[in-house]
Amino acid sequence: MIEIIFLDVDGCLTDGKIVYSPNGDELKFFDVKDGYA
Repeated sequence: MIEIIFLDVDGCLTDGKIVYSPNGDELKFFDVKDGYA
């Protein structure tokens, strides 16, 4: 039984954008289609 799995969400469809919210949270953008490759 698999209890945990780690996946890399980076891919060729990402724009590599990192944005910081007003309260300091880091937001990373990626295309959901990267998960299909």
